[in-house]
Amino acid sequence: YVAALKKDPHYADALWNMGNAIFRKYCSNKITDWFTALEYYEYRFHRSGTAVKLRASQDLLEWDGVTRVPHLIVLAEQGFGDQIMFARFLAEAKSRVDRLTVQCEPRMAPIYEPEYEVCYKETVGTHAVAMCSLPLTMRVPLCDGRFLAHKLVRKVPNGELDVGVTWSGSKTHVNNAYRSTT
Repeated sequence: YVAALKKDPHYADALWNMGNAIFRKYCSNKITDWFTALEYYEYRFHRSGTAVKLRASQDLLEWDGVTRVPHLIVLAEQGFGDQIMFARFLAEAKSRVDRLTVQCEPRMAPIYEPEYEVCYKETVGTHAVAMCSLPLTMRVPLCDGRFLAHKLVRKVPNGELDVGVTWSGSKTHVNNAYRSTT
C-alpha cells in the first residue's frame, strides 16, 4: 500500500487497504493507531468499482458525532458481519441524540430490537451516519460487543442455542481473503 500511495497519495483503494491492514494489526494486539485506521477505512466510499453505497431515501444531514440532533438514522452498509461488529457503538450514539433508528435488513432486526428502533428502506430523520463510521464520527475507542451476546442467544427459536460457523466469506467479494466472518 505504501508503494502505491507514493505514486498516488489519493488512491482510494490503497488508502482503504491501508486501513484494513492497520485494523488487522490492532486486532492482533499490535500497537497501532485505532483512529488512523478508521480514517483510512472511510475511503471505502471512494474505491473504484466497489465503493460502498448507502441507502437513503431523502437528503439527510451528516451527523458530526457531537451535536445533539432530533433523529439520527444509522445507515446500513457492508454485510451482516460489519453490522454486528459495529453495533457495539450504537449505545454511545443513542446517548448523544434524541432519537436513533438503525437501518437494516429485516433479518437483522432481532439483533437491534427492542433497544433500537429499526427501519428497512425508509430513512425519515434529520441526520445520518454510516454504521461503520460511528467510532470515527464520535471519536470513541474500540469497545466490547457484550450487548450482542444475550441478543444472539435469546432470539433463536425455541430457546435452543444455534451456532453458525464459517471459514470463508463470499468468493466473489473483492477483499474476501482478509475478511472476518460472522
